[in-house]
Amino acid sequence: MRNMVAALSLVFVLPVWAVAAPSASKAGVPPAAPGTSTKPAKKTVLPSNSFAATCAFLDKHTKTVVLTDGAGLGRVVVAPEYFGRIMASTYGGDTGPTLGWINRAVIAGKKDPKFANYGGAERMWISPEGGQFSTFFKPGAPFDFANWFVPAEFNDAALSIVETGPGRLGMSKGVQVTNYLGTKLVLRVDRMVSLVPSSSLRELVSCDLPTGVDFVGYRTDNSIWNMGSSTMTVDSGLVSIWILSMFTPSKNTVVIAPVVRDAVGPVVIDDYFGKVPASRLVYDEAQGAVAFKADGKERGKIGLPPERARDVVGSMDFEKGILTVMKFSRPAGGKYLRNSWQKHEDVFGGDVVNSYNDGPPGPGLKALGGFYELENLSPARELARGEKLTHWSTVLHFHGPLDRLNAISLAALGVDLTKLPKPGAGPKKAAR
Repeated sequence: MRNMVAALSLVFVLPVWAVAAPSASKAGVPPAAPGTSTKPAKKTVLPSNSFAATCAFLDKHTKTVVLTDGAGLGRVVVAPEYFGRIMASTYGGDTGPTLGWINRAVIAGKKDPKFANYGGAERMWISPEGGQFSTFFKPGAPFDFANWFVPAEFNDAALSIVETGPGRLGMSKGVQVTNYLGTKLVLRVDRMVSLVPSSSLRELVSCDLPTGVDFVGYRTDNSIWNMGSSTMTVDSGLVSIWILSMFTPSKNTVVIAPVVRDAVGPVVIDDYFGKVPASRLVYDEAQGAVAFKADGKERGKIGLPPERARDVVGSMDFEKGILTVMKFSRPAGGKYLRNSWQKHEDVFGGDVVNSYNDGPPGPGLKALGGFYELENLSPARELARGEKLTHWSTVLHFHGPLDRLNAISLAALGVDLTKLPKPGAGPKKAAR
């Protein structure tokens, strides 16, 4: 049974079906009057996509912790045994909709050794994925899918709970991984998950919560400590913190990535898995934003390099009326590692922001599950023994009328949703 970290305490909640009312005869209630039905009341059945139903499913397979905001309706469910993933959130209490893509087949036991793809509204990995510093490929292995494996320590390992408090959960674990150079890295991962109060919105996104808009937000503070016997250097291999959020797509969902318009270099990197078609990727030069179709139907990935990326990315589900904003730490002068599957002459110059849209990886092959991702990364740097790398990331979900969501988008992303060209509907300009 899951734990609920409420305003001041842990509360254990029984599912609805576990509490049965006594029958009339056993309770000593007189027989019903003639013509009155004695049938028991129908049990309340929550929609399968409700937050409570999602938690009930997760509780059958792993231990979870639910963070609440006290009197509000915001909820976040965390799975410490899945490396501290935030599995889902909601702005509507137990009966509210689940925000975050959940891979039920894998959670129920059908795990791929390459990647235990449980889903989740936020997980933490280490970067880079490819290149000399990669921990996803064994030393000397070809950079291809057959040899790609998510490091076991970050794939399916449990974090220990080290702190609980009002609306927050702290976790930690010591890990050991070997990079492509053959260097063994001895690390400690610390991860704090906390709810974001609406009172923090002005500081985060320069606006207050409009009336009539539902909201839930969460933040993670992540650290990687060098617990080895020597300094982590460019010669031995560096790492960075990689944050990935999986969400459920719709045919009218668009990822919105604000860019620095007057920078030099490509606006967006769009050839991770072959070129993203121009019909699915649009650059709105007037607003300074890339729009990427996120329907979970065609595999593709984009990235924004340091010269172009800002400290925010988002998405808009025009079908469900949900605006998502991801804000993260972006230290000045940071160097970002390349993630592409090849050896690099220059290991730096990688992306700050990424977005992935799922789809079949090839003819006759199945997609990973039909989701889309918003991602952000920390810079990398050399770490002396006992030194740590830190990075924070927030996800903010808003649900409401388009005009009120547009006010938030203008403040947080600098983008007018009513003027944003939708990929596939006659783009203004291809994002190249």
